[in-house]
Amino acid sequence: VQPTVLLHDLRRLNEFFPSPGFQYKLDPTYEPEMAGRSEGMPAPEPENTRIFEILQKFNRANLVVPVDAHHMWNAAMESKACKLTVLGEHYRRLVDKGRI
Repeated sequence: VQPTVLLHDLRRLNEFFPSPGFQYKLDPTYEPEMAGRSEGMPAPEPENTRIFEILQKFNRANLVVPVDAHHMWNAAMESKACKLTVLGEHYRRLVDKGRI
């Protein structure tokens, strides 16, 4: 059985969320699909889409939630942010202490 979040991705929590309460800013370049884009929106950027894939896995594992948006897709397309949940903050601290 494959875990929802791989260990090497989990260890990247501090890379994306360097401090408690940090909000990771998103924009349309994080969404890999072209569908739903307004004219003039920037195209997907490969590095950002790889990061977004990890953030979405964190979201499915209840580690990350979008800020002021219903879904991660909306947060990206509306240039909003995502943040760690209480559980996500717990895991961020464990990573910070070298326990993960």
